[in-house]
Amino acid sequence: MKKQLSVITISYEETTELINTYESIRDLLDLGTQWILVINQPLKNFVPGKGTRIIEGKDKGLYDALNLGLNEVNTDYFMLLHSGDIIFDAKAFSRAITYMEEGYDYILGGSQIGNRLYKSRYWKKWMLRFYVQPPHLPIIYKTQSCIKERYNFEISTVADFYYLRKLFQRQGVSYKHSGEVYIRMSPGGLTTSGLSSFLHVTASFMKVDGFMPLLISPFRLLLKILIR
Repeated sequence: MKKQLSVITISYEETTELINTYESIRDLLDLGTQWILVINQPLKNFVPGKGTRIIEGKDKGLYDALNLGLNEVNTDYFMLLHSGDIIFDAKAFSRAITYMEEGYDYILGGSQIGNRLYKSRYWKKWMLRFYVQPPHLPIIYKTQSCIKERYNFEISTVADFYYLRKLFQRQGVSYKHSGEVYIRMSPGGLTTSGLSSFLHVTASFMKVDGFMPLLISPFRLLLKILIR
């Protein structure tokens, strides 16, 4: 029988954080979920259980590795869960799939980073015009609608944004806010938060779209504050 959900995890090597991520999804695996692990260095001591597809070998970075994971998806739905991130409740994903069956192409949930919750319940797709995206990890995608697109690993800092924008512009996807928090994310990373991160990301947008991201950056900053 075809599995319903694939969870794609990327890691450079075997770490305690990776094992913690695996432990958090074991209930999902028991329900028939497939775990796709893309890892640069061979596993040493960690032996995942049933429902795991392991892709080992060289890649060109995070987003190339995500593309390798997307190539392996053969389920109705998929999601991304980076090494070190932990899911809250396996039952919440069953409820999300129920939403999918109502006709939506992806489900937006919230995340926790440190002690702060990010639900982005006020995010709307028109905000993509101002380079504002929802949290990209707490999203469950419908494979039929979303699997055709790939990440551009040459613009790694903002690859998440352009992936989502392609889904809207090319595939015309629909979405629903679930109102639930799905993931506790590891703090850090280039696009997490802070003024320096905002300026860095703006510069990355400008490499793709010229001066427009700079001109509208005050509106982008305001929107990012309002939707939290």
